Amino acid sequence: MQSDSTALDTGEDALPFHFDTAIASGVFVRMDVDQDLDCDLKPNPEDFSISLPVCEANTNSNVRPIALQLKPQPTADEPRTSIILVLEEPLPPVSELELHYHPQEALMWSNTLDDSINAFITHIPVKLSRHEPKEAFSTKLLETIAKKAKPEAGPPPEEPVITAMDEAQISIALNRFLIPHQGVAVGDFRAEAQDRWCTVAAAAVRQVSSEEPHEIQLALKEPLQAGDVITIAFKAKRYPITSMDGSQITNFKVAASYQGPNQFSVLAIEEGASTTLVPASNEDTEAMQRQALETILDEKSAPAAEQPGAMNKLGGLVGRKKASEPKERRPIMTFGQKIILALFFCLVAWLGFTAFQLSSGFSETHSDAPPQIIDRSINADADQAAESGNGALLDTTAEPCSLTFDSGNLYDGTCNGAGKPHGQGNFQWVSGSSYEGNFFNGHRQGNGFMTYPNGAKYEGQWMNDKKHGQGTYWSETGNRFEGEFEHGNMTSNGTCFMADGSEVAGFCPN
Repeated sequence: MQSDSTALDTGEDALPFHFDTAIASGVFVRMDVDQDLDCDLKPNPEDFSISLPVCEANTNSNVRPIALQLKPQPTADEPRTSIILVLEEPLPPVSELELHYHPQEALMWSNTLDDSINAFITHIPVKLSRHEPKEAFSTKLLETIAKKAKPEAGPPPEEPVITAMDEAQISIALNRFLIPHQGVAVGDFRAEAQDRWCTVAAAAVRQVSSEEPHEIQLALKEPLQAGDVITIAFKAKRYPITSMDGSQITNFKVAASYQGPNQFSVLAIEEGASTTLVPASNEDTEAMQRQALETILDEKSAPAAEQPGAMNKLGGLVGRKKASEPKERRPIMTFGQKIILALFFCLVAWLGFTAFQLSSGFSETHSDAPPQIIDRSINADADQAAESGNGALLDTTAEPCSLTFDSGNLYDGTCNGAGKPHGQGNFQWVSGSSYEGNFFNGHRQGNGFMTYPNGAKYEGQWMNDKKHGQGTYWSETGNRFEGEFEHGNMTSNGTCFMADGSEVAGFCPN
């Protein structure tokens, strides 16, 4: 798709070159121009600016880059150069941008035109993407982003403190800017009133705006009463809370007296209740910041949908660069080569199947090993998973294991030979959900107890990651259903006990 370009100073209808669709991802914008630009004499970031159409979601119509890179594309059929801009703020959802080039010192030079490029304005269609151009992750651009993300030097940050309370939610200000995609686990928190324990139903890291430090929001299962004195303790079992300056919080304690919605008084905590670890040198801090920038989420795979009622997730600077090294470009195969390769694989598959049939023909018994399932992760929304029976789930060959997934999810229990959760175990999601019970070849199956970030919970039978069989479900509104579930849904074979004390035959109303 060609862009609608106009000359700034001559009034011509079109420039002697054109831009393809701009690919925008967070603070990155990549534009390909059909010219061989001189990358040794690249322009300054101040030579460019972007104007956006004014809309309800976009009040700032002008965005300026803070860094720039020119990247030649030598493998293209025609001369092309990529212009990669790092903007001072993420690009909002727009279908078109207006690129302004207004050189202040030197002009860009086109080897294709054998001439310099004067000031111009061009309109370019925009395509949004979660994947950043890998050319953008040069050392210089990463250093520029790190410099922008690094907080100003100043006094040490204050200790965590409670900043907001109501009967079911508590906000704790960390007074720190955290690394991208920092999460917390519900099991790392403990809440205690003066006469009872308070169950923490959900925990999440939240940032109101990019200019404000991060905070933690906790959701309580039981509402607080006026006059309650609540103490909240955090202790990291696996992963501490890491700041952009490299410091880490391993544990802290806060307390407050609750009088009513948004009426509370913060109570002092004895010294030593909070522990902050600081890297030994500035080099360690810079390495930690570089690692954080290079591993920011592209959402490794498609991000799991947020649970109903879950709090806002942390927004990072940009999506992460994949940890694997860039693969070399493979030569394109001809159609005949593809046919030969396909026939070769078919032959290998047939020979393997024939050998398997011959070897299994001498066996009089069938293997009782569970079927292999391709999915290697716990997926709470696996609606398309293959069905399997409810038998005994404990595998005598299972071994103790602990798994940490790229998304931050954790599993502790037993695994089978394929490295999948199998048998008894505990699974923790970064969203705040947790499951404790039986697993079968990587899926929740058998008896188990599940809690959700919005306060809901379920205890009963599972099959292929779905509530299936007899069980009890407590909703976030206080309703309780006891009866039969089928493929994740309540059936009419049960009773709903309403929060107001009434009973309804069948499944609970919404």
